[in-house]
Amino acid sequence: MSDNISLVSNLPKFSYLKLASCKLHNFPDLRNQTRLQYLDLSNNIIEGNIPTWIWEVGNGKLSYMNLSHNRLTGHQEPCNFPNLSVLDLHSNLLVHTSVDFVLYRVLHCLGHGVRDNKSKG
Repeated sequence: MSDNISLVSNLPKFSYLKLASCKLHNFPDLRNQTRLQYLDLSNNIIEGNIPTWIWEVGNGKLSYMNLSHNRLTGHQEPCNFPNLSVLDLHSNLLVHTSVDFVLYRVLHCLGHGVRDNKSKG
């Protein structure tokens, strides 16, 4: 599987990437994707925290990101998503600690998908 992730990081730059239902266990390294506007990593097996670098993919052009139906449990600081009009996080294992609760409230106020997650606190 790590070979597949390396392959994705060496692809040419594009604006649309849909890797839904690809049985990914980790986030593909998309840091070189400076033109990306649409990213769908839904319905995979990605576990753990949402990495900090994901918010910088597309150099501010990213407007759609679907991370739903994974096994995400939180995020790393800082999380900055100024141009996202859609951020779908539903059906994950997000646990709302004090920092996560702030993220949850911001997303909820903006209408981004956070339903079907685990909430504590």
